[in-house]
Amino acid sequence: QGIQQGVEQERLLLLRMARKRFGQAVAEQSTPRLERIEDAQKLEDLAEVLLDAADGDAWLDALKRAAE
Repeated sequence: QGIQQGVEQERLLLLRMARKRFGQAVAEQSTPRLERIEDAQKLEDLAEVLLDAADGDAWLDALKRAAE
């Protein structure tokens, strides 16, 4: 249960970061993709990807690949 809570906290943080960096529309598109990712390490790695992404489209593309 604690691991699941940590994963959920990672997702929420990524959504907040995406919203702040790329806007509400990108954050909304991120939500279903993030929900498919259960691996805490993968979510942590995505935080760096989000910071390095050139724009919202690059972020969503990276997120799509990670969620597959």
